[in-house]
Amino acid sequence: MNAYIDAANLFHAGESIGATIDYLKLKSLIMQNRVLVDLNFYDMTDNSPSNRSFFSKIQGFGYNLKTFRLRGYGAQPAQEKKIDSQIVADSLVDGLLDNKFDVAVFGSGDKDILPAIEYLLQRGKQVEIMSFEHSLAWDLRKSGAKIVNLTEIVGQICRI
Repeated sequence: MNAYIDAANLFHAGESIGATIDYLKLKSLIMQNRVLVDLNFYDMTDNSPSNRSFFSKIQGFGYNLKTFRLRGYGAQPAQEKKIDSQIVADSLVDGLLDNKFDVAVFGSGDKDILPAIEYLLQRGKQVEIMSFEHSLAWDLRKSGAKIVNLTEIVGQICRI
């Protein structure tokens, strides 16, 4: 089993309901007595001391850290880029080219990951999507993947 966690997606969804994710508890939920191959954590960084401290803690929990720098384009403010496409690419390479897993767990409600989910399901992989109810894209709900509604179990994985 491999997991792909879009940290910004989960953080903002939890924050909007007054909950802070405990990533060690989230890891326990993901594992559920399964054999974990890779636990991937995708996030943006400004490389500040607080970011480095947080990421060090995340790595200590056993997550493979994949960070991307915030980028500004012209006069536009810095924004998140590349995370969703990196999750799609990594999950397809891991699942289909390298055949690392039978089950993929996605921690995101963003519809941009839908192509990977559909492709993995078509190729016989099991797919689970962990997301808060209010941030789960309609297309993901209809994808055929197993949905783990984090809103229903917020007390198990979050500090409120």
